[in-house]
Amino acid sequence: MGKKVTFKGFKDICYLESGEPAAISLGVPLSIQGQPIGVMAVQDYQNGQAYGEDEKRILAFVATQTALAVEPEARPTGVAANRYSRTLSRCWWD
Repeated sequence: MGKKVTFKGFKDICYLESGEPAAISLGVPLSIQGQPIGVMAVQDYQNGQAYGEDEKRILAFVATQTALAVEPEARPTGVAANRYSRTLSRCWWD
């Protein structure tokens, strides 16, 4: 079983590593009104130098635009909204 990984500045978002490790990973949060709804990530399994600051800025821009595009659909209502906010605040295996 892999180790628990968290994201800098987003301690409530976490995952459990599994499978073959990538040589490099780059991920940025998908956020709506300051609330994380997911992660946009890319990986390269061969080139550990595949991503730099330029790629980081591009991915952050794409994530921002994606979050803006899905915002109306991603905002749950009623009982689903309550479950959604609880899910964002914890990891399933804790």
